Amino acid sequence: MPPQLIDLTGLSLTDVEMVITAFNEESGLALEFTIENVPTDQPEAVGRVLNTNPPPGALVEPGQLITIFVGVPDLGGGDG
Repeated sequence: MPPQLIDLTGLSLTDVEMVITAFNEESGLALEFTIENVPTDQPEAVGRVLNTNPPPGALVEPGQLITIFVGVPDLGGGDG
C-alpha cells in the first residue's frame, strides 16, 4: 500500500523542503512539488502552507507531483 502524504499545513517553505526531502529519503518515493501562491488577508498565513493537492493523508505514488498552496499578501487591487 502506498504511503500517505504528510500534513504540511502551516509550515514555511523552508520547512516544507526539509520535510519533503526527509519524507522522500524515508519512503523512497521521490515526490516532487510545485508552489501555487494564494492571496490572503491573514498576516499569519503569509509564507505558510494553506493546503496541498492531494490533501494530507492521501495515498501518494512514486514521483507524484504535489501542489503546495502558500499564502501571499492580498494586495487587493480594488474594484476600479
